[in-house]
Amino acid sequence: MMMVILFLMHLENVFLLDVTQVLCELELTIQRVKVTTTPDGRVLDLFFVTDNLELLHTKKRQDETCEQLHDVLGESCISCELRLAGPECECLQGMSSLSPVIADELFHCEISDKEIHSQALSPDMTKLKRTNVMVDNSLSPAHTLLQVHCVDHKGLLYDVMRTLKDCNIQIAYGRFSPVINGHRDLDLFIQQKDGKKIVDPEKQSALCCRLKVEMLHPLRVIIANRGPDTELLVANPVELSGKGRPRVFYDITRALKALGICIFSAEIGRYSASDREWEIYRFLLEENCKFQLSNMTARNEIVDTVRRTLMGCELDDEMEKSSLTTPGTGSSSYLKALTVEIEKKLQRALASASQRRNLLQELFADIALEVDDRARGIIFSREEGEISPAEDAADGQLCFYDVLADYYVWVPGSGKQILHLIVQLWSQSFASHIFSLLFHKWLFEAQLENTEVLVRFSSALVQGATNVM
Repeated sequence: MMMVILFLMHLENVFLLDVTQVLCELELTIQRVKVTTTPDGRVLDLFFVTDNLELLHTKKRQDETCEQLHDVLGESCISCELRLAGPECECLQGMSSLSPVIADELFHCEISDKEIHSQALSPDMTKLKRTNVMVDNSLSPAHTLLQVHCVDHKGLLYDVMRTLKDCNIQIAYGRFSPVINGHRDLDLFIQQKDGKKIVDPEKQSALCCRLKVEMLHPLRVIIANRGPDTELLVANPVELSGKGRPRVFYDITRALKALGICIFSAEIGRYSASDREWEIYRFLLEENCKFQLSNMTARNEIVDTVRRTLMGCELDDEMEKSSLTTPGTGSSSYLKALTVEIEKKLQRALASASQRRNLLQELFADIALEVDDRARGIIFSREEGEISPAEDAADGQLCFYDVLADYYVWVPGSGKQILHLIVQLWSQSFASHIFSLLFHKWLFEAQLENTEVLVRFSSALVQGATNVM
Protein backbone atom coordinates (compact mmCIF):
# COMPACT_ATOMS: atom_id res chain seq x y z
CA MET A 1 0.00 0.00 0.00
CA MET A 2 1.42 3.37 -1.03
CA MET A 3 0.84 6.50 1.02
CA VAL A 4 1.61 10.09 0.13
CA ILE A 5 2.96 12.63 2.64
CA LEU A 6 2.28 16.25 1.70
CA PHE A 7 4.26 19.14 3.20
CA LEU A 8 3.90 22.86 2.72
CA MET A 9 6.87 24.65 4.26
CA HIS A 10 8.81 27.85 4.35
CA LEU A 11 11.91 27.59 2.15
CA GLU A 12 14.79 26.02 4.08
CA ASN A 13 17.68 24.04 2.62
CA VAL A 14 17.91 21.50 5.45
CA PHE A 15 14.40 20.08 5.28
CA LEU A 16 14.73 17.74 2.33
CA LEU A 17 17.60 15.83 3.94
CA ASP A 18 16.05 15.91 7.42
CA VAL A 19 12.69 14.58 6.21
CA THR A 20 14.42 11.87 4.20
CA GLN A 21 16.46 10.82 7.23
CA VAL A 22 13.37 10.57 9.43
CA LEU A 23 11.57 8.46 6.83
CA CYS A 24 14.57 6.11 6.61
CA GLU A 25 14.71 5.78 10.39
CA LEU A 26 11.00 4.95 10.42
CA GLU A 27 11.65 2.22 7.80
CA LEU A 28 9.52 3.97 5.20
CA THR A 29 10.74 3.42 1.65
CA ILE A 30 10.55 6.44 -0.64
CA GLN A 31 9.05 5.40 -3.98
CA ARG A 32 8.48 8.81 -5.58
CA VAL A 33 9.24 12.41 -4.66
CA LYS A 34 7.98 15.71 -5.99
CA VAL A 35 9.61 18.85 -4.58
CA THR A 36 8.52 22.17 -5.97
CA THR A 37 9.30 25.75 -4.96
CA THR A 38 6.26 28.02 -5.25
CA PRO A 39 6.49 31.62 -6.56
CA ASP A 40 6.00 33.01 -3.05
CA GLY A 41 9.11 31.19 -1.78
CA ARG A 42 7.40 28.26 -0.08
CA VAL A 43 8.12 24.58 -0.75
CA LEU A 44 5.57 21.89 -1.60
CA ASP A 45 6.90 18.36 -0.97
CA LEU A 46 5.13 15.15 -1.89
CA PHE A 47 6.72 11.91 -0.71
CA PHE A 48 5.18 8.68 -2.02
CA VAL A 49 6.19 6.01 0.50
CA THR A 50 5.60 2.37 1.39
CA ASP A 51 6.04 0.92 4.86
CA ASN A 52 8.56 -1.89 5.35
CA LEU A 53 6.63 -2.82 8.51
CA GLU A 54 3.31 -2.77 6.61
CA LEU A 55 1.66 -0.81 9.42
CA LEU A 56 1.17 2.59 7.84
CA HIS A 57 -2.57 1.95 7.47
CA THR A 58 -2.89 2.00 11.28
CA LYS A 59 -3.55 5.21 13.19
CA LYS A 60 -0.73 4.50 15.65
CA ARG A 61 1.85 4.22 12.87
CA GLN A 62 0.53 7.34 11.12
CA ASP A 63 0.60 9.34 14.37
CA GLU A 64 4.18 8.19 15.05
CA THR A 65 5.22 9.28 11.55
CA CYS A 66 3.61 12.70 11.87
CA GLU A 67 5.08 13.20 15.34
CA GLN A 68 8.62 12.44 14.15
CA LEU A 69 8.25 14.74 11.15
CA HIS A 70 6.86 17.61 13.24
CA ASP A 71 9.80 17.23 15.65
CA VAL A 72 12.21 17.83 12.76
CA LEU A 73 10.30 20.51 10.84
CA GLY A 74 9.08 22.53 13.81
CA GLU A 75 7.41 25.87 13.19
CA SER A 76 8.66 26.09 9.61
CA CYS A 77 6.13 23.45 8.58
CA ILE A 78 2.93 25.19 7.46
CA SER A 79 1.02 21.93 7.00
CA CYS A 80 1.71 18.19 6.98
CA GLU A 81 -0.77 15.60 5.78
CA LEU A 82 -0.60 11.83 5.27
CA ARG A 83 -3.09 10.12 2.98
CA LEU A 84 -3.58 7.04 0.83
CA ALA A 85 -2.13 7.51 -2.67
CA GLY A 86 -5.24 7.07 -4.79
CA PRO A 87 -5.79 7.33 -8.56
CA GLU A 88 -5.86 11.13 -8.35
CA CYS A 89 -2.13 11.03 -7.48
CA GLU A 90 -1.10 9.10 -10.59
CA CYS A 91 -0.55 12.29 -12.57
CA LEU A 92 1.96 13.45 -9.97
CA GLN A 93 4.16 10.37 -10.36
CA GLY A 94 5.23 10.95 -13.95
CA MET A 95 8.63 12.30 -14.91
CA SER A 96 9.55 14.67 -17.70
CA SER A 97 11.38 13.00 -20.60
CA LEU A 98 15.14 12.91 -21.05
CA SER A 99 16.75 14.35 -24.14
CA PRO A 100 18.60 11.81 -26.35
CA VAL A 101 21.95 13.46 -25.57
CA ILE A 102 21.42 13.25 -21.81
CA ALA A 103 20.11 9.68 -22.03
CA ASP A 104 23.14 8.60 -24.05
CA GLU A 105 25.54 10.09 -21.53
CA LEU A 106 23.68 8.74 -18.51
CA PHE A 107 23.27 5.18 -19.77
CA HIS A 108 26.54 4.86 -21.68
CA CYS A 109 27.57 1.29 -20.89
CA GLU A 110 31.36 1.67 -21.08
CA ILE A 111 32.96 4.56 -19.22
CA SER A 112 36.59 5.53 -19.62
CA ASP A 113 38.93 7.83 -17.71
CA LYS A 114 39.69 9.55 -21.02
CA GLU A 115 36.12 10.70 -21.52
CA ILE A 116 35.64 14.36 -20.81
CA HIS A 117 32.04 14.24 -19.63
CA SER A 118 31.15 14.23 -15.96
CA GLN A 119 30.81 10.45 -15.74
CA ALA A 120 34.59 10.07 -16.02
CA LEU A 121 36.13 8.74 -12.83
CA SER A 122 38.04 11.06 -10.51
CA PRO A 123 41.54 9.88 -9.49
CA ASP A 124 40.45 8.60 -6.06
CA MET A 125 37.62 6.56 -7.60
CA THR A 126 39.73 4.81 -10.24
CA LYS A 127 40.68 2.20 -7.65
CA LEU A 128 37.22 0.74 -8.24
CA LYS A 129 38.50 -0.41 -11.64
CA ARG A 130 40.85 -2.86 -9.91
CA THR A 131 38.25 -5.61 -9.92
CA ASN A 132 39.11 -9.20 -10.81
CA VAL A 133 36.33 -11.66 -11.64
CA MET A 134 37.22 -15.27 -12.46
CA VAL A 135 35.27 -18.45 -13.15
CA ASP A 136 36.49 -21.93 -12.14
CA ASN A 137 34.70 -25.20 -12.95
CA SER A 138 37.37 -27.56 -11.60
CA LEU A 139 36.64 -27.40 -7.88
CA SER A 140 33.04 -28.63 -7.80
CA PRO A 141 31.24 -31.30 -9.84
CA ALA A 142 27.90 -29.49 -9.61
CA HIS A 143 28.69 -25.79 -9.26
CA THR A 144 30.73 -23.08 -10.94
CA LEU A 145 33.02 -21.16 -8.59
CA LEU A 146 32.82 -17.40 -9.12
CA GLN A 147 35.73 -15.55 -7.51
CA VAL A 148 35.66 -11.77 -7.07
CA HIS A 149 38.46 -9.59 -5.74
CA CYS A 150 37.52 -5.93 -5.55
CA VAL A 151 37.61 -2.70 -3.58
CA ASP A 152 34.96 -2.71 -0.88
CA HIS A 153 32.20 -0.10 -1.20
CA LYS A 154 28.77 0.54 0.21
CA GLY A 155 26.23 -1.79 -1.38
CA LEU A 156 28.84 -4.20 -2.80
CA LEU A 157 26.96 -7.36 -1.81
CA TYR A 158 23.71 -5.80 -3.01
CA ASP A 159 25.26 -5.06 -6.42
CA VAL A 160 26.64 -8.59 -6.79
CA MET A 161 23.41 -10.28 -5.70
CA ARG A 162 21.25 -8.02 -7.87
CA THR A 163 23.40 -8.68 -10.92
CA LEU A 164 23.36 -12.45 -10.43
CA LYS A 165 19.62 -12.40 -9.88
CA ASP A 166 19.08 -10.38 -13.05
CA CYS A 167 21.21 -12.95 -14.95
CA ASN A 168 19.10 -15.84 -13.57
CA ILE A 169 22.05 -17.20 -11.59
CA GLN A 170 21.40 -19.13 -8.38
CA ILE A 171 23.83 -19.12 -5.43
CA ALA A 172 24.24 -22.40 -3.56
CA TYR A 173 27.00 -21.31 -1.20
CA GLY A 174 28.95 -18.13 -0.60
CA ARG A 175 31.93 -16.98 1.42
CA PHE A 176 32.77 -13.31 2.01
CA SER A 177 36.14 -12.36 3.43
CA PRO A 178 36.58 -9.48 5.87
CA VAL A 179 37.85 -6.23 4.43
CA ILE A 180 41.65 -6.19 4.20
CA ASN A 181 43.36 -2.97 3.11
CA GLY A 182 40.10 -1.77 1.63
CA HIS A 183 39.60 -4.91 -0.49
CA ARG A 184 37.23 -7.83 -0.18
CA ASP A 185 37.20 -11.36 -1.66
CA LEU A 186 33.99 -13.18 -2.58
CA ASP A 187 33.76 -16.89 -3.39
CA LEU A 188 30.36 -17.91 -4.76
CA PHE A 189 29.32 -21.40 -5.88
CA ILE A 190 26.69 -20.77 -8.52
CA GLN A 191 24.43 -22.52 -11.01
CA GLN A 192 22.25 -21.52 -13.90
CA LYS A 193 18.49 -21.48 -13.48
CA ASP A 194 18.30 -25.05 -14.82
CA GLY A 195 20.68 -26.27 -12.10
CA LYS A 196 23.66 -26.73 -14.42
CA LYS A 197 27.17 -25.28 -14.29
CA ILE A 198 28.20 -22.39 -16.53
CA VAL A 199 30.46 -24.08 -19.07
CA ASP A 200 29.90 -21.91 -22.14
CA PRO A 201 32.94 -19.56 -22.40
CA GLU A 202 30.81 -16.80 -23.90
CA LYS A 203 28.36 -16.94 -20.99
CA GLN A 204 31.25 -16.96 -18.54
CA SER A 205 32.82 -13.91 -20.18
CA ALA A 206 29.49 -12.06 -20.36
CA LEU A 207 28.84 -12.69 -16.66
CA CYS A 208 32.32 -11.51 -15.64
CA CYS A 209 32.05 -8.35 -17.75
CA ARG A 210 28.58 -7.59 -16.41
CA LEU A 211 29.78 -7.89 -12.81
CA LYS A 212 32.77 -5.62 -13.46
CA VAL A 213 30.57 -2.92 -15.00
CA GLU A 214 28.00 -3.14 -12.20
CA MET A 215 30.65 -2.86 -9.48
CA LEU A 216 32.47 -0.01 -11.24
CA HIS A 217 29.34 2.01 -11.96
CA PRO A 218 26.35 0.71 -10.00
CA LEU A 219 25.06 4.29 -10.14
CA ARG A 220 25.37 6.86 -12.91
CA VAL A 221 25.86 10.50 -11.92
CA ILE A 222 25.99 13.48 -14.28
CA ILE A 223 25.26 17.21 -14.34
CA ALA A 224 23.56 18.74 -17.38
CA ASN A 225 21.82 21.90 -18.49
CA ARG A 226 18.03 21.94 -18.43
CA GLY A 227 17.15 25.12 -20.25
CA PRO A 228 18.66 27.96 -18.22
CA ASP A 229 18.96 25.73 -15.13
CA THR A 230 21.49 23.17 -13.91
CA GLU A 231 20.28 19.65 -13.24
CA LEU A 232 21.89 16.78 -11.32
CA LEU A 233 20.82 13.33 -12.55
CA VAL A 234 21.47 10.02 -10.78
CA ALA A 235 20.39 6.69 -12.25
CA ASN A 236 20.47 3.15 -10.89
CA PRO A 237 19.12 -0.10 -12.35
CA VAL A 238 15.77 -1.38 -11.13
CA GLU A 239 15.67 -4.98 -9.91
CA LEU A 240 13.57 -7.51 -11.80
CA SER A 241 11.23 -7.44 -8.79
CA GLY A 242 10.59 -3.76 -9.54
CA LYS A 243 12.45 -2.41 -6.50
CA GLY A 244 15.01 0.37 -6.73
CA ARG A 245 18.28 0.76 -4.84
CA PRO A 246 17.79 1.62 -1.11
CA ARG A 247 18.64 5.05 0.39
CA VAL A 248 19.77 6.71 -2.83
CA PHE A 249 17.64 9.82 -2.32
CA TYR A 250 18.94 10.18 1.23
CA ASP A 251 22.60 9.95 0.19
CA ILE A 252 22.16 12.45 -2.65
CA THR A 253 20.51 15.05 -0.40
CA ARG A 254 23.17 14.43 2.24
CA ALA A 255 25.94 15.15 -0.26
CA LEU A 256 24.25 18.28 -1.62
CA LYS A 257 23.67 19.62 1.87
CA ALA A 258 27.32 19.00 2.73
CA LEU A 259 28.29 21.11 -0.27
CA GLY A 260 25.85 23.84 0.71
CA ILE A 261 23.84 23.52 -2.50
CA CYS A 262 20.13 24.33 -2.43
CA ILE A 263 17.61 22.16 -4.28
CA PHE A 264 14.97 24.03 -6.23
CA SER A 265 12.99 20.94 -7.23
CA ALA A 266 13.41 17.16 -7.14
CA GLU A 267 11.67 14.15 -8.62
CA ILE A 268 12.06 10.38 -8.91
CA GLY A 269 10.84 8.39 -11.88
CA ARG A 270 11.45 5.33 -14.06
CA TYR A 271 13.04 5.22 -17.51
CA SER A 272 13.72 2.35 -19.93
CA ALA A 273 17.07 2.30 -21.73
CA SER A 274 19.74 -0.25 -22.71
CA ASP A 275 17.18 -3.08 -22.46
CA ARG A 276 16.54 -2.46 -18.78
CA GLU A 277 14.57 -0.20 -16.46
CA TRP A 278 16.28 2.55 -14.50
CA GLU A 279 15.30 4.65 -11.53
CA ILE A 280 16.12 8.31 -12.20
CA TYR A 281 16.66 10.99 -9.57
CA ARG A 282 16.54 14.55 -10.94
CA PHE A 283 17.47 17.67 -8.97
CA LEU A 284 17.32 21.25 -10.22
CA LEU A 285 20.11 23.07 -8.37
CA GLU A 286 20.24 26.68 -7.27
CA GLU A 287 23.29 28.86 -7.78
CA ASN A 288 25.08 29.87 -4.59
CA CYS A 289 28.20 31.79 -3.62
CA LYS A 290 30.37 28.70 -3.20
CA PHE A 291 29.70 26.99 -6.52
CA GLN A 292 29.33 28.58 -9.92
CA LEU A 293 27.33 25.84 -11.57
CA SER A 294 28.39 26.90 -15.05
CA ASN A 295 32.01 26.15 -14.10
CA MET A 296 33.17 22.68 -15.19
CA THR A 297 35.49 22.27 -12.19
CA ALA A 298 32.63 22.97 -9.79
CA ARG A 299 30.37 20.56 -11.66
CA ASN A 300 32.97 17.81 -11.50
CA GLU A 301 33.38 18.35 -7.76
CA ILE A 302 29.62 18.04 -7.22
CA VAL A 303 29.44 14.85 -9.29
CA ASP A 304 32.45 13.39 -7.49
CA THR A 305 31.08 14.23 -4.05
CA VAL A 306 27.66 12.73 -4.82
CA ARG A 307 29.20 9.58 -6.26
CA ARG A 308 31.61 9.19 -3.34
CA THR A 309 28.75 9.51 -0.88
CA LEU A 310 26.64 6.97 -2.75
CA MET A 311 29.56 4.54 -2.88
CA GLY A 312 30.45 5.03 0.78
CA CYS A 313 33.90 6.44 0.02
CA GLU A 314 33.35 9.11 2.65
CA LEU A 315 32.54 8.50 6.31
CA ASP A 316 29.02 7.16 6.45
CA ASP A 317 27.85 9.31 9.33
CA GLU A 318 26.59 12.72 10.26
CA MET A 319 30.10 14.11 10.62
CA GLU A 320 30.72 13.73 6.90
CA LYS A 321 27.93 16.15 6.07
CA SER A 322 30.33 18.93 6.84
CA SER A 323 33.66 17.31 5.95
CA LEU A 324 33.03 17.54 2.20
CA THR A 325 34.39 21.03 1.95
CA THR A 326 36.02 22.75 -0.97
CA PRO A 327 39.81 23.06 -1.28
CA GLY A 328 41.30 25.94 0.69
CA THR A 329 38.84 25.72 3.59
CA GLY A 330 40.84 26.01 6.81
CA SER A 331 40.75 23.75 9.82
CA SER A 332 38.89 26.26 12.02
CA SER A 333 35.97 26.45 9.56
CA TYR A 334 35.98 22.69 9.26
CA LEU A 335 35.84 22.11 13.03
CA LYS A 336 33.17 24.77 13.41
CA ALA A 337 31.08 22.96 10.81
CA LEU A 338 31.54 19.65 12.65
CA THR A 339 30.43 21.35 15.86
CA VAL A 340 27.23 22.56 14.18
CA GLU A 341 26.45 19.00 13.04
CA ILE A 342 26.96 17.67 16.58
CA GLU A 343 24.62 20.35 17.91
CA LYS A 344 21.96 19.39 15.37
CA LYS A 345 22.11 15.73 16.30
CA LEU A 346 21.87 16.52 20.02
CA GLN A 347 18.88 18.77 19.33
CA ARG A 348 17.19 15.95 17.41
CA ALA A 349 17.85 13.58 20.31
CA LEU A 350 16.35 16.09 22.73
CA ALA A 351 13.23 16.50 20.56
CA SER A 352 12.60 12.80 19.84
CA ALA A 353 12.13 10.51 22.83
CA SER A 354 11.65 7.38 20.69
CA GLN A 355 14.88 7.91 18.70
CA ARG A 356 16.94 9.45 21.51
CA ARG A 357 19.07 6.45 22.43
CA ASN A 358 19.84 5.55 18.80
CA LEU A 359 20.81 9.13 17.94
CA LEU A 360 23.16 9.44 20.92
CA GLN A 361 24.71 6.05 20.16
CA GLU A 362 25.28 7.11 16.53
CA LEU A 363 26.86 10.39 17.64
CA PHE A 364 29.19 8.57 20.03
CA ALA A 365 30.28 6.27 17.21
CA ASP A 366 30.74 9.27 14.88
CA ILE A 367 33.15 11.18 17.10
CA ALA A 368 35.08 8.01 17.97
CA LEU A 369 35.86 7.29 14.30
CA GLU A 370 39.39 7.68 13.02
CA VAL A 371 39.92 10.73 10.83
CA ASP A 372 40.26 9.77 7.16
CA ASP A 373 43.04 11.08 4.90
CA ARG A 374 40.92 13.77 3.24
CA ALA A 375 39.68 15.18 6.54
CA ARG A 376 43.19 14.99 7.98
CA GLY A 377 44.46 17.12 5.10
CA ILE A 378 41.87 19.79 5.87
CA ILE A 379 42.48 19.73 9.64
CA PHE A 380 46.24 20.21 9.32
CA SER A 381 46.06 22.81 6.56
CA ARG A 382 47.11 26.26 7.72
CA GLU A 383 45.86 29.62 6.68
CA GLU A 384 47.44 32.77 8.03
CA GLY A 385 46.63 33.31 11.69
CA GLU A 386 44.75 30.02 11.95
CA ILE A 387 44.80 27.26 14.54
CA SER A 388 45.70 23.74 13.40
CA PRO A 389 44.84 21.43 16.30
CA ALA A 390 46.47 18.24 17.57
CA GLU A 391 49.62 18.72 15.50
CA ASP A 392 51.54 16.22 17.62
CA ALA A 393 49.18 13.52 16.32
CA ALA A 394 49.44 14.51 12.68
CA ASP A 395 51.39 11.37 11.75
CA GLY A 396 49.72 8.95 14.19
CA GLN A 397 46.25 7.59 14.82
CA LEU A 398 43.77 10.44 15.15
CA CYS A 399 40.08 10.35 15.96
CA PHE A 400 37.51 13.11 15.55
CA TYR A 401 37.17 13.61 19.30
CA ASP A 402 40.94 14.26 19.54
CA VAL A 403 40.83 17.35 17.32
CA LEU A 404 37.47 18.53 18.65
CA ALA A 405 38.66 18.30 22.27
CA ASP A 406 41.62 20.55 21.39
CA TYR A 407 39.37 22.91 19.47
CA TYR A 408 37.03 23.41 22.43
CA VAL A 409 40.02 24.36 24.61
CA TRP A 410 41.69 26.72 22.12
CA VAL A 411 38.50 28.44 20.99
CA PRO A 412 36.65 29.38 24.18
CA GLY A 413 32.89 29.13 23.90
CA SER A 414 32.94 26.99 20.75
CA GLY A 415 31.52 23.98 22.60
CA LYS A 416 29.17 25.90 24.88
CA GLN A 417 25.97 24.93 23.05
CA ILE A 418 26.99 21.27 22.92
CA LEU A 419 27.69 21.31 26.63
CA HIS A 420 24.29 22.90 27.31
CA LEU A 421 22.52 20.20 25.28
CA ILE A 422 24.45 17.35 26.94
CA VAL A 423 23.43 18.65 30.38
CA GLN A 424 19.77 18.39 29.30
CA LEU A 425 20.42 14.79 28.18
CA TRP A 426 22.47 13.95 31.25
CA SER A 427 20.48 10.86 32.31
CA GLN A 428 20.44 9.30 28.84
CA SER A 429 22.65 6.47 27.63
CA PHE A 430 25.84 7.61 25.85
CA ALA A 431 25.53 11.23 27.04
CA SER A 432 28.40 10.75 29.50
CA HIS A 433 30.43 8.94 26.82
CA ILE A 434 30.12 11.92 24.48
CA PHE A 435 30.92 14.41 27.23
CA SER A 436 34.09 12.60 28.30
CA LEU A 437 35.44 12.36 24.75
CA LEU A 438 34.72 15.96 23.73
CA PHE A 439 35.41 17.85 26.98
CA HIS A 440 38.06 15.90 28.89
CA LYS A 441 40.69 18.55 28.05
CA TRP A 442 38.34 21.50 28.43
CA LEU A 443 37.46 20.48 31.99
CA PHE A 444 41.08 20.81 33.11
CA GLU A 445 41.62 24.12 31.31
CA ALA A 446 38.32 25.91 31.99
CA GLN A 447 38.06 28.37 34.86
CA LEU A 448 34.82 27.33 36.57
CA GLU A 449 33.92 29.58 39.49
CA ASN A 450 31.00 27.40 40.61
CA THR A 451 32.46 24.53 42.63
CA GLU A 452 29.22 22.54 42.44
CA VAL A 453 29.28 22.65 38.64
CA LEU A 454 32.96 21.61 38.63
CA VAL A 455 32.23 18.61 40.87
CA ARG A 456 29.26 17.62 38.70
CA PHE A 457 31.32 17.81 35.50
CA SER A 458 34.19 15.92 37.12
CA SER A 459 31.85 13.13 38.21
CA ALA A 460 30.41 12.98 34.69
CA LEU A 461 33.93 12.77 33.27
CA VAL A 462 34.82 9.83 35.53
CA GLN A 463 31.54 8.07 34.74
CA GLY A 464 31.88 8.68 31.00
CA ALA A 465 35.53 7.57 30.90
CA THR A 466 34.58 4.41 32.80
CA ASN A 467 31.80 3.67 30.36
CA VAL A 468 34.04 4.27 27.36
CA MET A 469 36.76 2.00 28.71
